[in-house]
Amino acid sequence: MYLSEMNQDYPTLLKYAVQAASNAAIAISKVKTKGYQTNYKADASPVTEADLAAHNAIKEVLGKLAFPLLSEEGALPEYEERKSWNTYWSIDPLDGTKEFVRGSAEYTVNIALVVDQRPVAGVIILPETQDCTWGGPNIGLFCSKTLPNMEELFEDKYRLQQNEFPEVFTAVVSRAHLNSKTKYYLSKLEEKHQIIKTRRAGSSTKFIALAKQKAHIYPRFSPCMEWDTAAGHALLLATDQDIISLETNKSLKYNRESLYNPPFIAGKTAFYL
Repeated sequence: MYLSEMNQDYPTLLKYAVQAASNAAIAISKVKTKGYQTNYKADASPVTEADLAAHNAIKEVLGKLAFPLLSEEGALPEYEERKSWNTYWSIDPLDGTKEFVRGSAEYTVNIALVVDQRPVAGVIILPETQDCTWGGPNIGLFCSKTLPNMEELFEDKYRLQQNEFPEVFTAVVSRAHLNSKTKYYLSKLEEKHQIIKTRRAGSSTKFIALAKQKAHIYPRFSPCMEWDTAAGHALLLATDQDIISLETNKSLKYNRESLYNPPFIAGKTAFYL
């Protein structure tokens, strides 16, 4: 199916993304059951057969469509090529490989459709539990405790019913990257709110906590990549939340020359300092 046939039908494209993420989650589980070895990239970050199996499962579905794939485990085109992309898939086949290797359930599959440097649809799946959250601006937010039925993807049975935020102001932070700048920001939040609760979480589960209003804010001052945030950003935009770049004080943009994200604050802007 080609772009002209899709006619920018984001819900239909999101169905492809959810199917691809579901297939990746299954591929990861098969590798985990079989057993695997851990290797390391040039930057010392771990990579396993599960990362590559998930990438291939996603590519098998999304590679048939008209848009480029920007995947952590795929070839990364130079900016001279990427800057002409209006629409593409931002993919992290296995976000939280460190969590996966150490036996934690807090690793995810992240896929987002990015149009004009803005995520318009996204899905996050936790392969360990098959918990799935998907949606986007003008689409809504949906979730399932198991891999969803693709024919019922946007039915009310999956539509998320928004809850009230916790009474105690809650910040969710990276389990592995709680640096001094983050601690300083948390101290400022505590001065403002008198008492705060800090939850540490791995991979993109932090964005799920925000989207489901189980936390108020996610400050990030350590490096991460575009594919770490794009899917979660789409979910936040579905719920009138955002990711604000601390370099521009505007909504985080994608497909920049550097694929590293600047420091950011995620959540409702009303909660930012």
